[in-house]
Amino acid sequence: MKDHPLTPMRDSGLVRLMEAQSRGWAAVVPLPTVRMGSEAIRAAIATLIGQGVSHIVIDAIERSDLVAIASAIPDDMLITGGSGIALGLPETLRKSGRIGRSPAPRPPRVAGRKLILAGNCSSATLGRTARAESRWPTRRLRLDDIADDDAAIADLADWADGKPADQPVLIHASAGPDEIRAAQRRYGVQGAGVMVERAWARWRPSSPTPDTGS
Repeated sequence: MKDHPLTPMRDSGLVRLMEAQSRGWAAVVPLPTVRMGSEAIRAAIATLIGQGVSHIVIDAIERSDLVAIASAIPDDMLITGGSGIALGLPETLRKSGRIGRSPAPRPPRVAGRKLILAGNCSSATLGRTARAESRWPTRRLRLDDIADDDAAIADLADWADGKPADQPVLIHASAGPDEIRAAQRRYGVQGAGVMVERAWARWRPSSPTPDTGS
């Protein structure tokens, strides 16, 4: 993510990274505190909030750490992080009586081909896009093409509709860092991202069933 168009990550220190991209102070609840359990985590969080910290990063290495964190934050209105934090949340909420047990949901069956839309510009996504191009029909959404004309969106939809329905179709707006910087100079840092999002919103394919990708 070091070349992310909006929030480039060129520092492995999350506290420094968050303070550079947000307002307020950031701090860490370290792993030794996490290993002491949920009460210690809650106490550490309360102390940091009392010191005026706005953003708190909580260390975790093993699944048990994530479970302890989940047990410490069930009353918080908003948390963010990787999907691992959800490992401990359901059982914590069950113990508190907020949710019950229910069978795992079954996703609905969806007919039609798969359409993959990718707009992420991370090195991982660029690598996946390159591999997909050797396997599936692929087209690129270019900002210059959609800057003043919606016809490019309709053209991409027509192109996707014309491909065989037995394989996925990939349309992406991913690009390397040099091309991203050039586009941001032309359209603005925020403006370039908004253009891609509005292009996806105007998408009107007649037959593919969209799957969003990143």
